[in-house]
Amino acid sequence: AFFMYGAQWFGLNAWLPTFLMEDQGKSITAAASLSALVIFINGLANFLGAWLMRIGVQRWILLVVGPASIALTSLGLFSGDLSGDFKIILAMFFTFFIGGVAPAIIASIPFHSPSQHPIPSLTRIFILVICLAFVFAPPFFAFHGR
Repeated sequence: AFFMYGAQWFGLNAWLPTFLMEDQGKSITAAASLSALVIFINGLANFLGAWLMRIGVQRWILLVVGPASIALTSLGLFSGDLSGDFKIILAMFFTFFIGGVAPAIIASIPFHSPSQHPIPSLTRIFILVICLAFVFAPPFFAFHGR
């Protein structure tokens, strides 16, 4: 799940600047600014996800709402029928909703660990998995996108 989270999030953020400059005719400054805004929204959503769990929202809700929401926003992002400006808004919704997934997965580690001792190692494994997604997902998507 964490690999797919990383692959989807990185895929969006690798695609967005190219889309903004080549398809929408935005300047490099505008494309960089909008892309940075999308990443910033994800960071805020990570904190919001952690806060929601702190006030009692269960992890499974974030793990269901996030992927379901990004599936719906992905339909619009890659649709040929929607305007470029609307796709930028969808990218913001995509990154916002996926932002709750990371804290929910990381918060799940202590609940699934047999004891407290492997928790740091398991956390590092999850971080490694997302790094692997950043490395291997783009070539995979590029190869299969032909």
